[in-house]
Amino acid sequence: MSARQTRSKAKQQIEMPDAEAKLDAVLAKMDDLFAAINEQESKLNTILLKLESLEKSQKETSQDVSELKESFKLLDDDVKEMKRALAEKANRKEMENS
Repeated sequence: MSARQTRSKAKQQIEMPDAEAKLDAVLAKMDDLFAAINEQESKLNTILLKLESLEKSQKETSQDVSELKESFKLLDDDVKEMKRALAEKANRKEMENS
């Protein structure tokens, strides 16, 4: 039995470096995967920040357009009021001259 144990121990010692090498390879691949995941997460965070900035800019642009429309409407109302006042004044002058 002792010869058998010796052969078994020798076989285990031969297999150990092989297993360690495989484990090291697996760990190295895991490190590579974690690095790739971290890089991808960083890129996604950058994209998210750009999208948030774009969304904010779009809201500001929308608000600016709404304010411009309101301003245009007020100016249009002022022009209509001026035209009406001028027409009324012209009518009064015409009636005075008649």
